[in-house]
Amino acid sequence: MWQAPPLDLLRLVYEETHHQNILEDSGYKSPTWYILLALQSIFQANVVVGESTITASPFFEGAGRPSKPFWGPQQGRRVILWESLRPEDQEKCLTELQSDRHWVIWCKVKPKDIAAQLFREYGKCIFVGKCTRLLVWDGPRRVWLVPGGDTGVCG
Repeated sequence: MWQAPPLDLLRLVYEETHHQNILEDSGYKSPTWYILLALQSIFQANVVVGESTITASPFFEGAGRPSKPFWGPQQGRRVILWESLRPEDQEKCLTELQSDRHWVIWCKVKPKDIAAQLFREYGKCIFVGKCTRLLVWDGPRRVWLVPGGDTGVCG
């Protein structure tokens, strides 16, 4: 339940709606709850990182961005929605990924993306679906996700 003054709630809704509108105007598409539930189940994740307070999946114990926690714990097994993070939040995540191996990153494939190359150093698995062209990267384990029956590559 909201504990702060109502004006703070209005301000938060306005700011987070603005943040989400900027994401979507740039072409960002949120993963479905079905995909997030699958990632959560496979990896036993308890925290989702990214997006906005307005769109954060409520079935995670904690949610937030590195610069702004939304609710619950911010540490633990994390699902990171990479493209929804601002560059400064991506940098902070990259730093944390080097020492913490309890994460899965969900993002579009961008072959020349430096961050995707760094994922290869920190993690072990890459999945590319033929139709969705999405990358799922897992820190210490191999994870196979085949959305919609597409075939994928892992290695």
